[in-house]
Amino acid sequence: MGKRADGSFVIIDVINQRLSASDVRALIKLTAEVDNAKYGNVRIRLPQDPGQAGKDQAQSFVRLLSGFSVRTEPVSGSKESRAEPVAAQWQAGNFDVVVADWNESYFSQMESFPASKFKDMVDATSDAFSELERRKGFNFSF
Repeated sequence: MGKRADGSFVIIDVINQRLSASDVRALIKLTAEVDNAKYGNVRIRLPQDPGQAGKDQAQSFVRLLSGFSVRTEPVSGSKESRAEPVAAQWQAGNFDVVVADWNESYFSQMESFPASKFKDMVDATSDAFSELERRKGFNFSF
């Protein structure tokens, strides 16, 4: 996700796959490498689940992504409350989405939230939006 100079947002790419833990790690690292090569120094934000296991996992991902701008953020509150700020901007028409093969599944999950079984893309969108808004100085130009 990026934020334009005019304050609008753009969903640039979405990857949604069910993989083994080791394959997830490899995909995250590859995505970081590709995104940095394509867009420059991108920021990576990863959720940190509650408890010690979540802290350990988060630190493991930070080590995996050594050399990248990465941080973890503890998850708190319901998925619905975390999605409210991005939903408000989405409903106001302040989002564009790059046309791609993942659009149908992305829109389907966004539109069926919170009733749907799967919510990972909504969570990722909420986290990306929160990260962009946390650091107001970041702009992404197209």
